[in-house]
Amino acid sequence: MTESSAQENTQTATPIIIDLGKVNRKKAKQLKKGKGPLTRQVNLAIQQVEEQLGEKADHGVLPVVVLFEKKPRRKALFPLL
Repeated sequence: MTESSAQENTQTATPIIIDLGKVNRKKAKQLKKGKGPLTRQVNLAIQQVEEQLGEKADHGVLPVVVLFEKKPRRKALFPLL
């Protein structure tokens, strides 16, 4: 195997980065389980990218990075009295 053919075999696609911003804890848990509205949003974004890539998307794996930040919990106004 020559160096050029070895490099062609190890070619990786540019990752798809999806930034969801701040997300409440319940939706973050649902996303991790593959359920809920955020999962649908991620799937739509992936479909759009696959359509744009056309035949290039059929050649292998598309890496996807999903970024989100959990919203902080609310502090109780009147903690245990």
